[in-house]
Amino acid sequence: MKFILIFFGFLSAIKVASQPADNTFRRNEYNIYYQALSHYLDFRSTDSFFERDKRIDTLFVYNDTKTGDSLMSTIKSTEIIMIVDPFDYIVDRKLKGISLYSLFPLRYDGREFSVTIVPFGVTANKKKRRLNFSRSDTYKVFFKFFEGRFYFDRVEQSGI
Repeated sequence: MKFILIFFGFLSAIKVASQPADNTFRRNEYNIYYQALSHYLDFRSTDSFFERDKRIDTLFVYNDTKTGDSLMSTIKSTEIIMIVDPFDYIVDRKLKGISLYSLFPLRYDGREFSVTIVPFGVTANKKKRRLNFSRSDTYKVFFKFFEGRFYFDRVEQSGI
């Protein structure tokens, strides 16, 4: 009986503390993934590490339907191109490779929400029909949630 009471107490606490679902599905500037990419681009433009390549004209985002379906086609002056099949995209356009960004679903951890952004260098091996992935950094964009809205907190970068 004690277990059942604890279990239902836990379930009701989850329901009370959960976020409204439409924050990840709206296709506008209030979308959490739009905000995360926007703050990542701002971070990148001010970080001295990216001195040579501060501004990104085109951002290739892997379309996994969990996060990509809710993105708009531009963020500020950066064009967003959703990629379903990176191999075909690279080969069809005769590219050497692309920087492909993977967005991970909104996560709650210790009173903070975060969206993880992982840029991959992707090249295609046409003979073996496979992709080669490389990555060097991971970015987490943190948000606080209060009064029914997400508020940007910070961007953290971590290497391999």
